[in-house]
This record gives sequence, C-alpha cells and structure tokens, in this order.
Amino acid sequence: HNGPTSWHWPTDSCGYTKEHTKEAWKRINASRDFWANLDVTDDFGRFYDWYWDHKQDHELYFVTSRSGMNPKQQTEKWFRHNLGHQPTVLISDQKGMVAAALHLDYYVDDKGENIIDVQRQSPSTKAYLIDKQYNQHVNVLNRIDKLSGFLYDVNMQQTKVLIHGIGGEGLMLRR
Repeated sequence: HNGPTSWHWPTDSCGYTKEHTKEAWKRINASRDFWANLDVTDDFGRFYDWYWDHKQDHELYFVTSRSGMNPKQQTEKWFRHNLGHQPTVLISDQKGMVAAALHLDYYVDDKGENIIDVQRQSPSTKAYLIDKQYNQHVNVLNRIDKLSGFLYDVNMQQTKVLIHGIGGEGLMLRR
C-alpha cells in the first residue's frame, strides 16, 4: 500500500504540528474555491464514466462533511466543471444515518469509522472499505482496492449506493 498510514497523516506521518494542521484547515475554511478546484482522481473518473453510462437507471448523490465557505456550492461547481453533471450534494458527517434514511444497498468509504457507523445504523446496507494503510486496523467483511472495485455488484443488482471518498465526502447512487 502507498500513501498515508494514518487518518491524521499530516501530524502522524509528515511531521506537521497540530498548529500547522489547524492553520491549514483555517485557510481551507476561509477559501471561496478550495473544494471547487480539487483535481479529479483516476479512480473517481472511472466510477463517474460508469455512472454516466448508467445515469438513466440511477440517481446520484454526493455526501460530504466538508466545511468552510459554501462547501455545498463549491462541490456542485466542481461536479459541473469537471464532470459535466451535478448530483445532489448533501452535507452530513452522519453517514450511517443517511444510509439508513435512504435505504441504501451499498456504501463505500475509506474511513473505517464510517463503515462501522453504517453497519450499525443500516445493517441491510452492504459496506465496502477502500483499502488504505490508515484503515488496516478496521475489521470489515468487504475490502476493495479502489472505488471502482465494487461496480460488478452494482451492475448485477438494482442499487442504492453511498460511496464515501477520501476526506469526508461520499456518493450515493440510487436506482
């Protein structure tokens, strides 16, 4: 595995102090365009290509716990600019509650605590953990290497999916 070994990687792995991290988040939260200007990852691009081919069968939601100035609007702008389509963007750090409320079939996340929350609050939702160095301590049934790794199951069944990506954001796909 490559990448951070801890969810709190700036302080745990890179030598940044808590004060440095706090200052970075202060700047992110004060930015009018930080979330709107993020790059598209290859894996997310592959997922979105799949979604674009199947959008007539699904509703797409993006759930994020992003903070700062208008994170919902910045995220919507990011989708429109980078992917030409805007899903419904929801702001919530309660992924289990959201999965239960929407009766989702699938949930995908890289943060183990969110997987556990979904399993606890929405036991019928099949949760996948994207395998990262920082989540090796989490004991779950379904680990995948990449976001696109669960698409076989999605293609095989009618689905409602919440996909949570790195940094507190998530996608929901409902058929």
